[in-house]
Parts: sequence; C-alpha cells; structure tokens
Amino acid sequence: MHDDSTDVMESEEEYEAFYESLGKSYPESQVVYEEALGRARRAIVRSYLERFSAQGLTLLDVGCNSGEYTLFYASLGREVWGIDISRSLVATAVSRANQLNLRNASFEVANVETYRGGPYDAILFSEVLEHLRNPATALESLARCLRPGGFLLLTTPAPTREDQTFASFVMDRLLRRDLVRAKVHKSEGTRIREYVSGAYHYRHDEYYPIPLACWVATFGFRCVRAGSFFTTERYLRHLNRVPRLQS
Repeated sequence: MHDDSTDVMESEEEYEAFYESLGKSYPESQVVYEEALGRARRAIVRSYLERFSAQGLTLLDVGCNSGEYTLFYASLGREVWGIDISRSLVATAVSRANQLNLRNASFEVANVETYRGGPYDAILFSEVLEHLRNPATALESLARCLRPGGFLLLTTPAPTREDQTFASFVMDRLLRRDLVRAKVHKSEGTRIREYVSGAYHYRHDEYYPIPLACWVATFGFRCVRAGSFFTTERYLRHLNRVPRLQS
C-alpha cells in the first residue's frame, strides 16, 4: 500500500479489529436493504430458508451480522446458530433474539476460517466469502461442519458492468474462466467512511458465477442450482414490488 491506510488483510488482529469497529457503528443491514438488489437478494434467500424449514433442517448462518436471517429462520420454528467475527454484532443479535423470545436461536463470536461446530443440515454463507483473508480455508471449514447430504446456500457479488455493452457483459459473465475479480476498497471512498475512524483497505472481491460453482465443488460440494442477476437497477425496483417473482 502506498498511503497511510491500514491494510485489513495484513494480519488476523487488523482484520478482527476492523470488522469489530465496523460492527459497532455501521448499520449494514439497514444500508443493504435500502437498495433494490439487497432487497431482491433477501427475498431469494428467505425463499430458500423457507424450503429448508419445511424440511425441518438445522441451520448455521455464517457472518450473521445482527441476525437478519438467523432470527427469520428461528421465527419459522427451527433450530439455528449464527456466528460472526464481531462481538458487537453478536451482542446485538442476542439482544434481538431475547426481545423476540426466540429461544431456538443461538449466537457465537467465531471466525469461519477456524470454526469447528456442527454438524448442521444447512449452512447459509451470504455475502461473506468476498471479504475473507482465506476463502479456501473457510470452505474447507464449512465442508467439515455440514452433514453428508446437507445444503450450502452461498451468495457473493459478481463482477459488475464496467464500460461494457450489455451483450459483452453477458458474454463475459457466461464465458469468463477467471474465478474472481480481486478488489480492494478504500474506506474513505465508500459508504462506511462515516462510521469508522481511520483509513482502511479491505477486500470486496467479485466472483464469476460459473467458475465459482466449479471451484466450490472442489471442496466436496455438488452444485444443485446456480444463478446470477443479469438485471438493471431499474428492473430490480419493479421486481421488488412482487417479491415471489424474484425466485
């Protein structure tokens, strides 16, 4: 790095300190679900969680934040565990569970890369992989936590359209063999600048959908279904009016 920003990925200590600082003050769930894409993703994830619940599956929510999906799954009457690296976020999630009297939701401060819980029937791993120091280690850990025949529900950002025609963008998504477009964000240039003190560089990678599915399969998973948004922000705003259509 060529400036005074702290590189979050340099050490485990810097990584944990950054996400704890973020967890204390950044209203991530509120910010994410203000956006059409965030609301569309939430509707799709919830639709899968409803299917898991209908089968009576236990669930691990990795990177649970303040419990958005963990508490939703618990409200369906199923056992669910949420883990997050931020103590502040876990404390918030526990408080929310207590307020809602959801005794079937448990929370723990943990790093997915070293987590050893389970086995679970299903794992939700949504919008976390792109931030990790060691993504492969995380998938190895989750493979150990999942019972044979269980389900992994994984979502990540995909590469966005940058100075491309729509046709070339679609072809790039379908034919690109690269796994990931590596991206380092500067905190002072993003929405989190108002919530963290200091300047940071942190990962926010973008994964190509088809190579991602193939790569995840190398950890012992079998791809049952894969998909990606090829939609515009304008289209997603209309789609949010009828959430069931999103899946």
